[in-house]
Amino acid sequence: MGALPRLIDTHCHLDMLDAPALALAEARAAALVAIITIGTDLPSSHLAVRFAHENDDVWATVAVHPHGAASLDKAVLAGLDELAVDERVVAVGECGLDFYRDLSPRDAQRRAFVAQIELARRHNLPLVVHVREAGDEALDLLAEHADGLTVILHCSLSATMSTTASSAATTRRSPAT
Repeated sequence: MGALPRLIDTHCHLDMLDAPALALAEARAAALVAIITIGTDLPSSHLAVRFAHENDDVWATVAVHPHGAASLDKAVLAGLDELAVDERVVAVGECGLDFYRDLSPRDAQRRAFVAQIELARRHNLPLVVHVREAGDEALDLLAEHADGLTVILHCSLSATMSTTASSAATTRRSPAT
């Protein structure tokens, strides 16, 4: 048996753990070489950046999750904009649409999603997208606003979105494939 590959955890929430230092130690013991901790609101985005500065193998994303989309006002967006320039921030996210739980009004989710797509574009960062029961609408917004951005999908996808995304992938391959 060969050596383990370089493992990267691309989506964790260190801010939600009682013992993040212990979790990081366990991750390192399990051969993870990099960890991306996800911001879901302005305070957790600040914490994500702090964790990234305190740990050489941790990187951060910054955003407002769809559940809190109604809280994304000019001040919060300005705070995310300030954080996005940090060298330890590797993406904007976790943002998107969640029509399953509907914890924020759908129009607020749409506005927050588009605003954060534009934030990613301004900073030339990938976009980490949470989609639940909103696949077709998320794809429409991405097609309209995220052209040229790298998009990392997270969470459940609708059957329609999976079919649409699969069809698009077979007709438009990246240069690496």
